[in-house]
Amino acid sequence: MKDKKHIKQTWLERLMVRRDGHMENVKKFGRRNKQFGIPTIVVSAIVGSAVFATLGESDMVGLQIAAGILSLSGAALSSLQTFLGYDSLSEKNHAAAAGYSRLISEVEARTLLDKPDDEEFVTDFVDRMNTLIADSPPLPTSALGKLKGLGDSSATA
Repeated sequence: MKDKKHIKQTWLERLMVRRDGHMENVKKFGRRNKQFGIPTIVVSAIVGSAVFATLGESDMVGLQIAAGILSLSGAALSSLQTFLGYDSLSEKNHAAAAGYSRLISEVEARTLLDKPDDEEFVTDFVDRMNTLIADSPPLPTSALGKLKGLGDSSATA
């Protein structure tokens, strides 16, 4: 049977992997949000400029058509950005990472204070940890692999 110190260290390692995995997702979804957001802004600005440039100019049909196509492209990009919800996914992963950080700090503080882990604390801690795992968005596969290497049977996609 593993001793308490080893179990506590394993919990800490698993919590850190989960926290780091969610932070990896925060960065990934933040980048993806920008990849859609920046072109949307640029296209919208170009469309606005083209519309003003062609106001009252009936001989600029080509530019008006291009502005219309760009306008549709901007609307499509904006809709796709909203549909994919990368900003929301980033926020949810950030909240999960913060939850894991709180649990890590709690274990580290109890260790520093050399506070005994009574049954009530352990039961409450495990309940909060399991709730956070269940409520968190999926982890990237890199984190799942690390968790499986640590013997975490809850590490599924």
